[in-house]
Amino acid sequence: MQYSWLRGERGDCGTIGRGVIGISNLNGNVADDVDGIGSGSGADDVDGIGSGSGADDVDGIGSGSGADDVDGIGSGSGADDVDGIGSGSGC
Repeated sequence: MQYSWLRGERGDCGTIGRGVIGISNLNGNVADDVDGIGSGSGADDVDGIGSGSGADDVDGIGSGSGADDVDGIGSGSGADDVDGIGSGSGC
């Protein structure tokens, strides 16, 4: 197993992301993909649940409805968008 550190992202509303530990094997063939390569459906899964689907996307690529969801709730709606693209209106 290899461990990777993913830092929280800083958005227009301040630092709303937090660092988490992602766990994956050497081939990235498990759900905990933090580099967008291998599993994780092209997205960065940071909570260890699923494969980066829905709320697990922090890079705006793949799942996450085009927004960067950093709190694991919803799909980047509300204040969860840290890249200013897609959802996260009002932030």
